[in-house]
Amino acid sequence: MKIFAFTDAEGVCPFAIDTMDIRIDTTLCKDNTIGIRPLEINTAYEVVLFPNPSKGNFSIEIKIGGLHTLKLYSAEGLLLYEQNVSGFELKSINQKLSKGMYVIMIQDANGYSIAKKIAVE
Repeated sequence: MKIFAFTDAEGVCPFAIDTMDIRIDTTLCKDNTIGIRPLEINTAYEVVLFPNPSKGNFSIEIKIGGLHTLKLYSAEGLLLYEQNVSGFELKSINQKLSKGMYVIMIQDANGYSIAKKIAVE
Protein backbone atom coordinates (compact mmCIF):
# COMPACT_ATOMS: atom_id res chain seq x y z
CA MET A 1 0.00 0.00 0.00
CA LYS A 2 1.28 3.48 -0.88
CA ILE A 3 0.18 6.54 1.01
CA PHE A 4 0.96 10.01 -0.25
CA ALA A 5 0.80 13.00 2.10
CA PHE A 6 0.81 16.53 0.75
CA THR A 7 0.66 19.98 2.26
CA ASP A 8 -1.41 22.82 0.85
CA ALA A 9 1.42 23.55 -1.58
CA GLU A 10 0.94 21.41 -4.66
CA GLY A 11 3.18 18.35 -4.74
CA VAL A 12 5.19 19.25 -1.63
CA CYS A 13 5.51 16.46 0.92
CA PRO A 14 5.33 17.66 4.53
CA PHE A 15 8.17 15.37 5.60
CA ALA A 16 11.73 16.00 4.38
CA ILE A 17 12.62 12.32 4.21
CA ASP A 18 12.46 9.43 1.76
CA THR A 19 10.70 6.77 3.82
CA MET A 20 8.92 6.44 7.12
CA ASP A 21 6.93 3.91 9.09
CA ILE A 22 3.41 5.11 9.74
CA ARG A 23 0.45 4.18 11.87
CA ILE A 24 -3.07 4.85 10.72
CA ASP A 25 -4.91 5.79 13.89
CA THR A 26 -8.62 5.04 13.63
CA THR A 27 -9.39 7.33 16.56
CA LEU A 28 -10.96 10.50 15.22
CA CYS A 29 -8.91 13.66 15.46
CA LYS A 30 -10.32 16.97 16.69
CA ASP A 31 -11.51 17.78 13.15
CA ASN A 32 -13.28 14.37 12.82
CA THR A 33 -10.65 12.95 10.43
CA ILE A 34 -8.51 9.84 10.81
CA GLY A 35 -4.93 10.69 11.67
CA ILE A 36 -1.78 9.49 9.91
CA ARG A 37 1.27 9.97 12.06
CA PRO A 38 4.93 9.06 11.42
CA LEU A 39 6.23 6.45 13.88
CA GLU A 40 9.87 6.47 12.88
CA ILE A 41 11.76 8.44 10.26
CA ASN A 42 14.16 6.42 8.11
CA THR A 43 16.65 8.91 6.75
CA ALA A 44 18.00 7.89 3.38
CA TYR A 45 21.73 8.11 2.97
CA GLU A 46 24.21 7.92 0.17
CA VAL A 47 27.08 5.48 -0.19
CA VAL A 48 29.92 6.34 -2.56
CA LEU A 49 31.90 3.36 -3.89
CA PHE A 50 34.95 3.91 -6.13
CA PRO A 51 36.59 3.01 -8.40
CA ASN A 52 33.89 0.94 -10.00
CA PRO A 53 34.90 -1.22 -11.80
CA SER A 54 37.92 -1.95 -9.62
CA LYS A 55 40.89 -4.30 -9.53
CA GLY A 56 39.81 -5.65 -6.11
CA ASN A 57 40.88 -2.61 -4.10
CA PHE A 58 38.24 0.05 -3.65
CA SER A 59 37.09 2.76 -1.28
CA ILE A 60 33.72 3.37 0.29
CA GLU A 61 32.30 6.47 1.94
CA ILE A 62 29.03 6.47 3.90
CA LYS A 63 27.54 9.94 3.87
CA ILE A 64 25.76 9.75 7.23
CA GLY A 65 27.21 9.52 10.73
CA GLY A 66 27.01 6.59 13.10
CA LEU A 67 28.19 3.01 13.20
CA HIS A 68 27.44 0.78 10.20
CA THR A 69 28.08 -2.83 9.30
CA LEU A 70 29.72 -3.34 5.92
CA LYS A 71 29.39 -6.73 4.24
CA LEU A 72 30.84 -7.89 0.93
CA TYR A 73 29.03 -10.71 -0.87
CA SER A 74 29.88 -12.73 -3.96
CA ALA A 75 27.34 -12.88 -6.80
CA GLU A 76 26.32 -16.27 -5.37
CA GLY A 77 25.48 -14.69 -2.00
CA LEU A 78 28.54 -15.94 -0.10
CA LEU A 79 29.69 -13.54 2.63
CA LEU A 80 33.34 -12.72 1.89
CA TYR A 81 34.09 -9.81 4.22
CA GLU A 82 32.43 -8.07 7.17
CA GLN A 83 33.51 -5.07 9.22
CA ASN A 84 32.00 -2.31 11.37
CA VAL A 85 32.69 1.13 9.93
CA SER A 86 31.88 4.69 10.93
CA GLY A 87 29.97 7.05 8.69
CA PHE A 88 31.68 10.05 7.08
CA GLU A 89 34.99 8.16 7.00
CA LEU A 90 36.67 6.97 3.84
CA LYS A 91 37.25 3.23 4.20
CA SER A 92 39.62 1.36 1.86
CA ILE A 93 38.83 -2.29 1.16
CA ASN A 94 41.74 -4.41 -0.05
CA GLN A 95 40.61 -7.91 -0.97
CA LYS A 96 41.97 -10.43 -3.43
CA LEU A 97 38.82 -10.81 -5.51
CA SER A 98 38.35 -12.75 -8.71
CA LYS A 99 36.85 -11.04 -11.73
CA GLY A 100 33.11 -10.70 -11.42
CA MET A 101 30.26 -8.87 -9.72
CA TYR A 102 30.03 -8.34 -5.96
CA VAL A 103 27.50 -6.73 -3.65
CA ILE A 104 28.34 -4.36 -0.80
CA MET A 105 25.65 -4.19 1.89
CA ILE A 106 25.74 -1.34 4.41
CA GLN A 107 23.44 -1.56 7.44
CA ASP A 108 23.00 1.13 10.08
CA ALA A 109 22.35 0.64 13.81
CA ASN A 110 18.57 0.86 13.22
CA GLY A 111 18.65 -2.06 10.77
CA TYR A 112 18.16 0.00 7.60
CA SER A 113 20.41 -1.04 4.75
CA ILE A 114 21.59 -0.05 1.31
CA ALA A 115 23.20 -2.30 -1.30
CA LYS A 116 25.68 -1.38 -4.02
CA LYS A 117 27.15 -3.51 -6.79
CA ILE A 118 30.84 -3.45 -7.65
CA ALA A 119 32.52 -5.00 -10.65
CA VAL A 120 36.03 -6.42 -10.39
CA GLU A 121 38.08 -6.64 -13.58
